[in-house]
Amino acid sequence: MRLRNVRGSREEIAKSEYVIKDAEASWGRWKERFADDKPIHIEIGMGKGRFLMDLSRIHPEIHYIGIEKFSSVLVRALEKIEEDPRDNLHFLRMDAEHIEEIFGPGEVDRIYLNFSDPWPKERHVKRRLTSQQFLRRYEAILSADGEVIFKTDNQALFDFSEESVNQAGWQIEALTRDLHHSSYVEGNVMTEYEAKFVKRGNPICMMTVRPGKQTDAADDNKGADMAGLEGQRAAKDKPDKLCAIDLDGTLMRSDSIVSEYSKEVLRRAIEQGIEFLPTSGRSFRAAIDSVKDIEGTRYLLGGNASVITEIGTERIIKQWIIPQKISYEIYHLVKDNGGYIEMYCENDVYTERGTEEIAYRSKLNPVFVDSLLETVIRVPSMEHMLKTGIMQVNKIHIVFPDQEDLYRYADKIRAYPEVNVVHPTHYNMEVFPSDCNKDIGMEYVRNMLDIPWEGTIAIGDSGNDRAMIEYAATGLAVANAMDELKEAADRIIRSNDEDGPARYLEELIEADH
Repeated sequence: MRLRNVRGSREEIAKSEYVIKDAEASWGRWKERFADDKPIHIEIGMGKGRFLMDLSRIHPEIHYIGIEKFSSVLVRALEKIEEDPRDNLHFLRMDAEHIEEIFGPGEVDRIYLNFSDPWPKERHVKRRLTSQQFLRRYEAILSADGEVIFKTDNQALFDFSEESVNQAGWQIEALTRDLHHSSYVEGNVMTEYEAKFVKRGNPICMMTVRPGKQTDAADDNKGADMAGLEGQRAAKDKPDKLCAIDLDGTLMRSDSIVSEYSKEVLRRAIEQGIEFLPTSGRSFRAAIDSVKDIEGTRYLLGGNASVITEIGTERIIKQWIIPQKISYEIYHLVKDNGGYIEMYCENDVYTERGTEEIAYRSKLNPVFVDSLLETVIRVPSMEHMLKTGIMQVNKIHIVFPDQEDLYRYADKIRAYPEVNVVHPTHYNMEVFPSDCNKDIGMEYVRNMLDIPWEGTIAIGDSGNDRAMIEYAATGLAVANAMDELKEAADRIIRSNDEDGPARYLEELIEADH
């Protein structure tokens, strides 16, 4: 349906006290903005606002924020609230694609998706509000017990949404394909569309879902419940080798691409009982596209192994945290002295908007910087989130345009015994908890899968790979590796641009047969 433009709607929105104008400035500070600890519930695509008007009247103890990107629709909601004012209902005119720039981690307790546009064409899948892309955005802002409630009369969209939720590894708390003839109808508040559909006798589908992430798997989960996970071998095909391969500069070529040859060899290696474990200084979100189509790849060590993530579900198996006070002090040390800083939190990375040009002024490969920034979440400020400990940091990535500055401040950060500092290249550094490294991550996965140490292989190119190279029974350095890694390696293989890791694995497969 084509939306009719309402003359003067933008002007009405601009002057309304119920429309939040400077939302980005509240990132990480919504409790502070509202000056209370009330939960925050949001509705994405709120339409004319009847649903939130009713909810906010029933529950004055909750802050409701309605998100609508069309001014001509939002202005109708403003007309309603002007007639029936309240102080716990607020509006935002924005596109929900940018929701992570408005709300920080854990700031939203519930998200409502009511009768969303089904976007039926295949090329528009990413626009559906229950797509994998949007579920990741919701996970980034929901509180530990946060949930999403989705209602629709569109059966095809509901089928898609159920599949999307399952693929994301989320938990389904409630589900019905006929809400008004189910036990879930008790306490249900109807939208305007819903009232019309119910009157016509159309069944309403509803589901309540929440992220199913697990932050610290128990040791007794080792090797258990694996057969049902996407891309996993049957239990009878338990791997007998573990091959951890760094991505940038090792498996990836200089253009940050994993060749089709390497992917094919890795698929064959997995079929032959070798557990491929991609490792990276990148976050899960920045690394996953490089390996997600290598069937059988189950886990990824991201953030220099400060986070272990299950690929099929994006569930966090294990993570290590930098103490809050230290994260905050390092943030100021870098920011106040002209450096670029990224904070790795679980599967995502955050940076402050407008600081990216600092990274480009360094001698890092611009292609590498481009690939990192593709998935970075840009926020107005990290000050409050770090100071209060709301943002729990797994790893910090730091870049200084001047190499002398980089090494000077690296020495200052090394004074903290709680963290390790490594240099992936001569132009950047990574800071992560002192009780984790790629060797610790390898050991954790090896124990979980019950693979003997004698079957461990590690391949890398830089300083942050040294720990796993020294840990593994067979430690390999690609020909383009830093000198310090070559000295620590058992053998030097061909370079990344020559598909060195894949060629080694191909030799190994042939030797075993």
